[in-house]
Amino acid sequence: MTKENMRLKWGVGRMIFESLVTPIVIPIWHIGMDDVLPNEPPYYLRLFKKLTLNFGNPIDFSELVRTLRARNATDVEARKEITDLIQNELLKLKKETETLHFNSFRIKS
Repeated sequence: MTKENMRLKWGVGRMIFESLVTPIVIPIWHIGMDDVLPNEPPYYLRLFKKLTLNFGNPIDFSELVRTLRARNATDVEARKEITDLIQNELLKLKKETETLHFNSFRIKS
């Protein structure tokens, strides 16, 4: 709601590290969703707003999980490393999405 960068919770790293089948994560960033459906009253859908959805490249954690297990990383270390990787990819995607959104919707003279 405040649009400040927030640290991801380590639970996402835990789910990936403890999964029987290592998932592939597809990062997604959006801009403008709060204009379409606001977080404050009145809560009603607003049409014809500028919205950008950006899907990043899939992240395969198989190699990272193998490496973490091979070096006997603690659960805390593994969760943090996996979560940090996702956080970094999301921040890159955020910048890319902001550029895409600005370039797509700026007023052309």
